[in-house]
Amino acid sequence: SPANYDYTSNTPSQCIQSCSSAGYVYASVSAGQLCFCGSTAANTTFLNLTTTSCQITVCTGDSTLYCGDDDYELVYSSLG
Repeated sequence: SPANYDYTSNTPSQCIQSCSSAGYVYASVSAGQLCFCGSTAANTTFLNLTTTSCQITVCTGDSTLYCGDDDYELVYSSLG
């Protein structure tokens, strides 16, 4: 997770920006409030092209957006 990340206002774009600023290639959100950063995709076997399972929990920073679920993460490339 990015340093000093505000979990009460989590959104995909905020997570992506925080991870990108820290030099990470990937950003992911889950459970509505969590943001994770990474340099490599550990296991692509479980990547799914559909986001149905990930569109369960709304983001703490914007209730019109989804931020994964307890068991699923939405993963983004953080470098544009």
